Amino acid sequence: MRVTVSDNGCGIAPALLPGVFDLFTQGQRGRDRTQGGLGIGLAIVHGLVRMHGGRVAAHSDGPGQGARFEVTLPLARTPGTEPAPPRGVPGRPGASARPPPGTTVLVVDDNRDAADTLAALLQSQGVQCSIEYGAAAGLQRALRERPRVCILDIGLPEMDGCELARQLRAALEGPLLLVAQSGYGQVHDRAAGLAAGFDYYFVKPVAADTLLAVLADALQPGAAPAALATP
Repeated sequence: MRVTVSDNGCGIAPALLPGVFDLFTQGQRGRDRTQGGLGIGLAIVHGLVRMHGGRVAAHSDGPGQGARFEVTLPLARTPGTEPAPPRGVPGRPGASARPPPGTTVLVVDDNRDAADTLAALLQSQGVQCSIEYGAAAGLQRALRERPRVCILDIGLPEMDGCELARQLRAALEGPLLLVAQSGYGQVHDRAAGLAAGFDYYFVKPVAADTLLAVLADALQPGAAPAALATP
């Protein structure tokens, strides 16, 4: 299915078209800044469309010539034709795909609703879960409790998730699985996360079954998870 949205507005300069779906990309605006915006809307559109297996393209003849956006989405699949999961992501788990009993997880996210919801999900699967809403508090909690898994937001205000991951790797001995959840999903964001020591890097929102499958797979005895920048 293809949906086309077009306008006769300010248009898009040719130099901006190749990166128009990148985060924080913006054209020139007037001094009154009445048009506002942060340059994240099209990046969100791009991410949502890709999550549904589609693609989006932008076209414009230049400034003042309006713009046209084409969204192409796959039609509903018939039962039994579910596609294979992306490379590097475990398949959809069944009812038995859950972290091993006694798994301890620390969730660090300054978005309280997101942190509490994730913790409730994990606890429903038998996971012992702690929550902190700041990086410094999360670090101290990890030093006290020595969790097996830390699920960290990247955009933390006082210390970002990458720096927190580095400090956790330096301070905690023994096996530690670090999972990133981030609103930043560009190639360089993923690379920075993996370089900081994350085993897995997810772009929000991560599907619950995918996260549980990762934990179930990575925490099996003898498992040694490779660093994966997941879609």
